[in-house]
Amino acid sequence: MKYKRKNINFFKIYDKYIVPLEKNSIVLEIWPGNWNFSYYLYKKFNLSENNIYLLDISITVIEKLKSQNETKNFNIILSDSIEYLKKTNKKFDLIIMRHVLEHMKKDYINKLIPYLINSLSDNWKILIEVPNLWNYPLGIYMFFWDYSHETWFTEKSIKECFLRNSTKEIEILTTNIFYPIEFTFNPLRLLKNILVRLIEFISIISTFLYRRIRGQWVRTPRLLCIIKIKTKKSK
Repeated sequence: MKYKRKNINFFKIYDKYIVPLEKNSIVLEIWPGNWNFSYYLYKKFNLSENNIYLLDISITVIEKLKSQNETKNFNIILSDSIEYLKKTNKKFDLIIMRHVLEHMKKDYINKLIPYLINSLSDNWKILIEVPNLWNYPLGIYMFFWDYSHETWFTEKSIKECFLRNSTKEIEILTTNIFYPIEFTFNPLRLLKNILVRLIEFISIISTFLYRRIRGQWVRTPRLLCIIKIKTKKSK
């Protein structure tokens, strides 16, 4: 898969949650899958290739990352996440786990969280995105359609997960995230993109109506969670 220009506009929805990255910031993406997100950060913030780390347990993924021009000069690591974080002495300014945590079992997540927190540089962030089961039509579908999904999350459960297992005081921001329409000159693909976003919008409206009756807020199909170490200033 080649990096496509359209993803530059797509990933802008994350910008306000990842600034202020600087040229010398160190970024780790765990299970990068579609590696375009790390490449987007590399281009946008003019990061050093030596400061981007892509970690995966799949040999196939690792070989692909090492062979393509866009990522071959990044630090490509074949390892279990816990084992790598146990051994490294690096402190990361941003750790990314987009649609990764739901593939891990609870026991593993409980063990992983302290290593994630301890691998952060002071007052920097972990960015996590997972299917949101508080969005009843699509969030539930997004979780159960993939056989490899192990753990479900809501805004409440992901906060509880990190607060229970963190070895440091942390701040947690959870927020709704809605993917933009990816415009293309291919009319069939554009129609498909519009229909997908329309279905998501309907799911949000239906969830909104149900949850407002119960005095609760709307929840999108995807839940974005930002975790950072709590500092004295933020207390």
